[in-house]
Amino acid sequence: MRKWHPDKHPDNPDQATRMSAEINHAYEVVMAYINDYEYAFDEESIKKRTQTPQEWWNEHFNGK
Repeated sequence: MRKWHPDKHPDNPDQATRMSAEINHAYEVVMAYINDYEYAFDEESIKKRTQTPQEWWNEHFNGK
């Protein structure tokens, strides 16, 4: 956002405003996806869902 802030582009404020609006829209889309996603993205939740390679193997192939 810093790169395309309109204050940094006094020579081309229309393009800077357009790019800033696109960046803001993309941010809103990503945040909406994260907030509505089935799983949480915080570090503790990720640690709980992460398996070691051995755990993954056992889950998929144990006893087969």
